[in-house]
Formats: sequence, C-alpha cells, structure tokens
Amino acid sequence: MFFLRHKTKLADTGFFRDFVDSHSHILPGVDDGIRTIEESLAVLAYFDSLGVKKVRLTPHVMNGVEHWEDVLQAFDTLCKRYTGETVLELGAEYMLDSGFRERLGKGLQPLCGDCVLVETSYFSPPNNLDELLYDVSLAGYTPVIAHPERYLYMRYGDYCELKDKGYLLQLNLLSLSGYYGKQVMKNAETLLEKGMYDMVGTDLHNLETFGKWIGNVRLTDKLAREIMSLR
Repeated sequence: MFFLRHKTKLADTGFFRDFVDSHSHILPGVDDGIRTIEESLAVLAYFDSLGVKKVRLTPHVMNGVEHWEDVLQAFDTLCKRYTGETVLELGAEYMLDSGFRERLGKGLQPLCGDCVLVETSYFSPPNNLDELLYDVSLAGYTPVIAHPERYLYMRYGDYCELKDKGYLLQLNLLSLSGYYGKQVMKNAETLLEKGMYDMVGTDLHNLETFGKWIGNVRLTDKLAREIMSLR
C-alpha cells in the first residue's frame, strides 16, 4: 500500500495535453475498430476535450484485409466531417504475414517520416521475422514494432536486440492498465522504466473500453517522467 500512495493517475499528469497518438483504430468501418463515422467523431470529440494534438490513424493491413481504397475513402470522408482541433494523419499497421513482402514491394504507408508500424501474432513470431524487418529497413523504412510488451514470445534480450538494430518500439497505453493481463503490464513497466520506448499509442478500438481502463493507469514518478517524454 505504501507504493500505491506514491503513484499518480496518468490522467492527472497532463499527459494528454499535446499528446500524439501513434496507433489507433478510429477510422470507421475498415477493420475491427470503430464501425461508424458517428463513433469516430465521438472519439475525436473526446480527444479534443483532453487536448490531444494529433492522431495517427493506423488501420490493420494483413492477409484477408486488403482494402486500401476503402481506407483512403474513409479517411477522406472523416477529414471532411471532422471540425475539431486534433490533427488527423493516415498511417497503417502491417501484419508481418505471408503477404507482407508483396505489400512491401508495392510500397507502404508510413506512420510518420520513414517509420512504418508493424506487428506479429501475440503468441509466436513468423519464422523469418529478422529477415522481414531487415527487408523493411532495406526498402528505406524504419520499422516501428507495435505494442512489443504484448508479444508473449519476447524476452528482455529480444527487445534489446531490436533496439540495437535501430528499430523503434511503440507502447500501448492500456498495457499499463492491466487490460491485457499482469504479465503484459509488467513488461510495459519494465520497458518504460528502462527508456526503451520511442512512441506511444492508444490502440483505441472502442471508446467505452478505453475510457473505462485508462483510469487504471497509475505510474510512479519515474514512469510518469518517462512517459511524458514520449508524447
């Protein structure tokens, strides 16, 4: 209980003021995230109330979800309907699956600059993970590993190896809430404490779920300082 008294709610730190959300599924009707434009606008109104500066919209792109024309149309429609202050940018979250090389050959949608957001299965990596990440670099992109704390096959040495190769790591905010389980929360706290993360995302799929769990994020002073530096 002593330690709990020295933890601060994330919402009370001013974190969301000028926050750049680097991973979200707010674009309506294109993946397993927000379904309707009305829901998207409600999320963005909520972000406006928090003072969020920018949201990078990162719909899933994977085998069976090859829908880029739909993504472009949804992004155009949302930009025309939204009248708030938060800046909207289009990115993508690419699954490193059997179809990824073909997508890479056609060109990827960067998250920002030359950064490309990629993910794997939570339980096991593709057999050629190292090769795929190297190919991304060879094509002129910088891989950003989405929510590495959630990959149960990774250990601390794996994270260090990724960083040594110049790849970036992206933290999911709700990983710090216990939403994904205690082990994921522990992984996230360890990586955050050691300064391993490069950016943060909500990975928001549902506003009700996010609003419920974000209040559970409580940080020590050190973790609060680390996460504030990533906004």
